[in-house]
Amino acid sequence: MPPTCSKVGECLANLFKPIQLQVEISEDLHNALQSYLESNPGCSQTRVFSAATALFLMQNGASDRSVNRTYIDALFGYED
Repeated sequence: MPPTCSKVGECLANLFKPIQLQVEISEDLHNALQSYLESNPGCSQTRVFSAATALFLMQNGASDRSVNRTYIDALFGYED
């Protein structure tokens, strides 16, 4: 059952509440990511992982609009 909200903004905040993940990636991938982030200071690790995960899901059949929205927001930096 969806949460009840007294204000629209409250509902949106609940809908897009971030969670934390701990992942293991190869050292080569980590080094490439760090190099990319150092040369692109407007980008963040969170933004890269959000965009990559959303793109993977879209390419593999996810049709949920929130996945599409997450990808666009991460791609253009609207989440930060």
